[in-house]
Amino acid sequence: MAQIWYEVYAFVEFVLKNVPEYRSETLKEFRNGLLEEENSAYRVVEAQVIEITDKVEIESVEKALSVGLEMVTVHLKRALDLLDDKKAPD
Repeated sequence: MAQIWYEVYAFVEFVLKNVPEYRSETLKEFRNGLLEEENSAYRVVEAQVIEITDKVEIESVEKALSVGLEMVTVHLKRALDLLDDKKAPD
């Protein structure tokens, strides 16, 4: 049975969204470290695996999401959802 490459990332996202213990800061750094070691073009931001590798970009998105402004949070979460679509990223 042939597997589609992004199914592994979809499983990781499923676990992150459904098992809160896996969203800890320590585990996030560990996961992103593994992705970096394997030269993956993807990193974990919030509970999503998105195509982003620059640490500054990741920190900027996470910081903006933590500010607490509803309009900013809604906009960035929607942008992450669109980027997260592995079949047709926007």
